Amino acid sequence: MDNQTNIFIKTDFKCVFLLNGTFSEKADGFLYPKKEPLYITVLPLNAYLLPYTVKLLGAKTLENESLCASFSRGDKTYIKLIPRYNNIY
Repeated sequence: MDNQTNIFIKTDFKCVFLLNGTFSEKADGFLYPKKEPLYITVLPLNAYLLPYTVKLLGAKTLENESLCASFSRGDKTYIKLIPRYNNIY
């Protein structure tokens, strides 16, 4: 289990996810290889929020850093996803 991490994803809004392209209604507590990139596509269920994708490697966000906060503690990785609003100027 040294090469895997237990991933927990949290949001403050209702949504579903695509985890590396696979649909998931809940993404809380699944094992994933530490050295493999994880692509999380967030699909909000509220019309005023926009979908987006983040790329992570371990607990480090590689793409869309402003929409994702993450950290590891032991063999667990915690990911907090921020809502993305549709801004009209």
